[in-house]
Amino acid sequence: MDLTMRKASPYVLIFEEPAPRGVELTVQDDGEVSGKIIGINSTADHVTYPKICIVSLTSVAYVQVSCITSDEPYRPHPHKLFQNWENGNPEDFSRGVVNAQVRAHYPVAELKDIKLQYISREDVKKALGDRKSVPVNPFGNPEWSDAEINGIDLNSVRLCFQVFIKNPNSGKLQAIVPVVSAPIYLKPPTPNVITPQDEILDNGS
Repeated sequence: MDLTMRKASPYVLIFEEPAPRGVELTVQDDGEVSGKIIGINSTADHVTYPKICIVSLTSVAYVQVSCITSDEPYRPHPHKLFQNWENGNPEDFSRGVVNAQVRAHYPVAELKDIKLQYISREDVKKALGDRKSVPVNPFGNPEWSDAEINGIDLNSVRLCFQVFIKNPNSGKLQAIVPVVSAPIYLKPPTPNVITPQDEILDNGS
C-alpha cells in the first residue's frame, strides 16, 4: 500500500463575496456610468473588498477577473472592470478585465479599488467585441449571437476568478477551474432630464 503523502492540488476559495447591492453607480464627467465594488462585510465605518485565496499554492499564480452572466450557462458579460483609471493604459480598460499576481507566501488577491463600468444597451455589442479580442471566456461557452444580445440582463452580473499557476518545472501556465462569485445586482442612475422650466430657472428668470 502506497502511503506516500501527496500534495493537494491548488484550488480557489472565495474569502469574501462582493456586496450584492454594494455598487453605487454614478455618471462620471466623461459620461461613463461606473461604481466601486465593495465586499459583503463592509459597514458604514469600514469598507472591505472581495477577496480570494489560492489554497495549496507553491509557486506563482496569475489571477484574471472578469464579468460573467448571473445565470448559467455562464457567458461573458458586457460590463467591464477597471482599476486606476487615471494612471492606467486606456487599452487595458477597453478589455474590461483586471489582473493580479500572487505568490505562495501570501496567496491572496483582494479586489481593492476595482470599479465596474455599466455598459448601456446600445454599446453592448462593441463591449462584447472588446472582450472577445482579449480573449476571455472562462467557461468556453458559445459567444453571443446578434439575436441574443438584447436579451442580456444588464442589471445583474457575477465576478469570475480565473487562476493560472506557473509550473515550477516546465514554466508553463496551468489553469485552475474558474470560481464564480454570488450575483451583484445593479441599479443604473436615472439620467437627468432638462426641462424648459429648468432652463428658465438656470437663467435666473
